[in-house]
Amino acid sequence: SGMSNSDFNPLTLSGNDTISYTYIEPVHSCSNTESQVVVINPIANVSIIPSGALAFCQGNNISLTVGFYSSYHWSTGETTNSITVSIANTYSVTVTSSNGCTGTDGVSVTVYSLPTVSFSGLSDTVCSDAGLIALTGTPAGGYFSGSGMANDDFNPITLSGNDTISYTYIEPVHSCSNTASKVVVVNPIANVTIIPSGALAFCQGDNISLSVGSYSFYLWSTGETTSSIIVSSANTYSVTVTSSNLCTGTDAVSITVYSLPTVSFSGLPNNVCSDTGLIALTGV
Repeated sequence: SGMSNSDFNPLTLSGNDTISYTYIEPVHSCSNTESQVVVINPIANVSIIPSGALAFCQGNNISLTVGFYSSYHWSTGETTNSITVSIANTYSVTVTSSNGCTGTDGVSVTVYSLPTVSFSGLSDTVCSDAGLIALTGTPAGGYFSGSGMANDDFNPITLSGNDTISYTYIEPVHSCSNTASKVVVVNPIANVTIIPSGALAFCQGDNISLSVGSYSFYLWSTGETTSSIIVSSANTYSVTVTSSNLCTGTDAVSITVYSLPTVSFSGLPNNVCSDTGLIALTGV
């Protein structure tokens, strides 16, 4: 079996096969035959088994595994029965079984690119009283996450220190996702309190000083820019201070000034003699 003229092809054969050669001499037509039994071993029937889909998103990977054979040679140069791949390519393996026959299989791996993701609108540092800060993600249609986020708005009012804000977008074709993140430093507001030197209500002609602690800048409602002012008029006095982290704080106090009574008296001439005697005076 397997002979065609002088060619032997074992492709369809398996097991033992006997091949014979017969010669007939031309003078007396005497013939003789030489025979040989050949053992035909099957090729290594190898099949690559992937651990997951052969098409996946960038950043993921799969393992490619074959059965147990005497030796392995992958197109990557590796010589184990399993390899891990993360790059788009065609991967093949040639294995050799215990009978010395080989087999080859190959698979093509597709890797989908991740979307390019970014967001804007968030400074490196913010004050906790900054209010709602609107953020814009690109491409549109993703979602924000992190402390202080509500939909597309960042509100640092309850935060302090470092906070990580992230924007994630999932592209609709292959469901590949990517995330952009930024660390923002949330500084506390300046917790300022006006300290009066005395009572906030006093009589006309008196005064008190209004003081705050030590800050980088001061601006009083009077226009003064020092840490302490002296006031003598009834009014509401406020101060806005700026701390070293450039966050501000405001406090105010109301001053009440009591008017002095109107006072006079009568009965005393401009000039008197020393022996005038008692002069009755009347105070009003």
